Amino acid sequence: MKQVFDVLKSYKKQILSLGTLETLLTPFVDSYESFSKTVLELESREVLLPIKSKGRTGRQLSLALGYRLNRQRLNDTVIDTLQHYRRIFHPAINLDDYYTKSNQAFEQDLVALIKIDQYLQTHGFPESEQSSPEVSFLLMHDEKWLDEQGGRELLKRIRLYDQFNIRSVADPLSMAINPHQLHTSVHRHLIVENKATFHSLLPALVKTNFSTLIYGQGKAILSSISLFDDQFPVSGKHQFYYFGDIDREGIYIWHLLNQKRDMTLAVPFYQACLTKTWAKGKTHHQVREQALADFLRVFDETSQHQIASTLNSGYYYPQEILTTEELQTIWRESRWGLLT
Repeated sequence: MKQVFDVLKSYKKQILSLGTLETLLTPFVDSYESFSKTVLELESREVLLPIKSKGRTGRQLSLALGYRLNRQRLNDTVIDTLQHYRRIFHPAINLDDYYTKSNQAFEQDLVALIKIDQYLQTHGFPESEQSSPEVSFLLMHDEKWLDEQGGRELLKRIRLYDQFNIRSVADPLSMAINPHQLHTSVHRHLIVENKATFHSLLPALVKTNFSTLIYGQGKAILSSISLFDDQFPVSGKHQFYYFGDIDREGIYIWHLLNQKRDMTLAVPFYQACLTKTWAKGKTHHQVREQALADFLRVFDETSQHQIASTLNSGYYYPQEILTTEELQTIWRESRWGLLT
């Protein structure tokens, strides 16, 4: 029957005449009687819906002269399998999402589902909060399963993710510390979006009045910033500056980060970028009007027009447009505002 289902799934039209069905199924049946029984089984499963206006044959095994293909029920092979596993799996495992997927999708997840069931049948749900590597190892004996091998999505698919009390674990902040600034009352921190910029600025850190230089790793900073206070448990006031690409994605990262902690744009770096020739590309980035509006508000009117015009034309200013010497000079010699 699987081969029959595969043929019907590949058939492009919605309506099938009885003659078309016979042509499609001939390779899988050895007689008209076998063909008739196959069609009637598909009809009983509501994979084939008879078109009443077309009438039926007058034979003992009466078939409709025309059928409408019910693609939603083409997963009946999945349904039979799912009904079996619903009876034997732990009742908390929800398989509903698989009813709209292919049999192959369920088969790909089955080994993991069996392991999850075995754990739940033996231990039930953890009572205390645990990290994702801990839960991964409990279920699969592989600490990377949740975060790197699709385990998180699978647990959400079967409605179990929240029940495992998984504690969010952000990647550590990648940052360098200026030892000369550890005992000051005001700590400035510069976050840069890209790795090349981080390495270009790193040698100049000890010659600035900044306490740290932080590599944002693109959007990774949105979660890793939560670890800042644990990784830099130094008393005093803290002021964050952000420098990213002048493109829609870099602006959006700053916008989201600014909602978590106050992030002052490192304007001297951005202004230096605007003196350069823009680069082509980045046209695939989504337009987020509020993020752009908040970003532009920091700049003078001339710079606002230049940035908006550049982005609307499909161009951008990457951080790497500034040389190592330029980056270091700007950082050392610019006047960075004091906290009030």
